[in-house]
Amino acid sequence: MNTNYYKNRYGLQVLDFVTLNKEKLAEIFNSSEIDALIYMQPFCLGDKRGLCDKLIEINKRTVLGSGSEEYTTEELKFYREGERKLLGFFGIKYAYGEAEVE
Repeated sequence: MNTNYYKNRYGLQVLDFVTLNKEKLAEIFNSSEIDALIYMQPFCLGDKRGLCDKLIEINKRTVLGSGSEEYTTEELKFYREGERKLLGFFGIKYAYGEAEVE
């Protein structure tokens, strides 16, 4: 969950809560992996943000997505395991290239 804050003269006040919609994420993923990664990106923190950024980079650079470079076996393995890890973090089951809410 992301929380948007603003500061006033009394300190830090919570302005808004923004939560990731699991059903929407699964639907987006099943039609476009890059759109799903971009949708997830603001909700990823720490090492998950780095993973998401790397997956987006691989997708844009290689033929796994919109790029023109061939991917290596290591990149393919990293990409698929990374997708599975990120989707699992958000409660989405990933099997046989399809995502569904657990």
